[in-house]
Amino acid sequence: MSDYVGRFSVLGKRALVTDTAKQAWSDETKNVPVKARIPLHRFGEQVEIADLVLYLASPASDFICGQVVVIDGGYSAV
Repeated sequence: MSDYVGRFSVLGKRALVTDTAKQAWSDETKNVPVKARIPLHRFGEQVEIADLVLYLASPASDFICGQVVVIDGGYSAV
């Protein structure tokens, strides 16, 4: 048995606001129907992804191993 343990998790994201996305979704006729399909009715912010990555990299998540964490405002749940 190895003395080293690898912990791997996957982050699944969708509907995230980036500089490119701001341009693409600036048209209300395009973004309103998309946001309506997201249970939180908004796009995610980059800081929300960063906070999750920070948590997964911290000792607070030591018992989380091999998980797919989807951060999408509930989009994939509907």
